[in-house]
Amino acid sequence: MSEPTNGDLAKWRNANPLRKFRKAGGISVFLMAGKVGCSPQSLNMWESGVTQPSDGSLDKIAKAMGMKGRDIGSSWDLWLRDDPFKRGSRRERAAPIKKRA
Repeated sequence: MSEPTNGDLAKWRNANPLRKFRKAGGISVFLMAGKVGCSPQSLNMWESGVTQPSDGSLDKIAKAMGMKGRDIGSSWDLWLRDDPFKRGSRRERAAPIKKRA
């Protein structure tokens, strides 16, 4: 099995359930951030896997999307497990990806 690439990371980030649900609902980052009570920057960081939303924030996102918190939480957990770089902790996920030579 070959090492993951930055393209793999981009595919993984695009599969983020928060991003998918938000885009499917036609909601902008700014509008969703207002509904959730966070900054657009926080929402972007959650959607790119740099940081994780709290359970309370996941509940607010689910409510804004007309979903149940456990549904979006389950989707979130599955998405994290698919990280092509298998960076487990928040700090590991926030670390820059090393470019291959």
